[in-house]
Amino acid sequence: SNKDNAGSTFKDIPVNTGPQLRPTDLKISAVTSKSMHLTWSPPVRPPKKYRIVYYPSKGGIPKEVVLDGAVSSLQLSNLTSHTEYLVSVFPIYDTVVGDELRGVTS
Repeated sequence: SNKDNAGSTFKDIPVNTGPQLRPTDLKISAVTSKSMHLTWSPPVRPPKKYRIVYYPSKGGIPKEVVLDGAVSSLQLSNLTSHTEYLVSVFPIYDTVVGDELRGVTS
């Protein structure tokens, strides 16, 4: 029946992909030797929380910050001077984690 077809078609679509779950436009500003400021545009569907992971691009222990989903900026401090960092922003929903947004400090 048609109902079965619709059901199976819908099931094939993964819940955790799609632009509505992806934050965009990560901007890194106010970079000093010890700190930087991150801002991003929230996904169409606001997440419950964000998980921000950052670590030196040459290798190092990742640090993690969890923010409320209503917030879309973060000040990172206590950084190592003259070090390039990789930054990932993960939107966290009730049942899934959305697509990460990545950036590199220069």
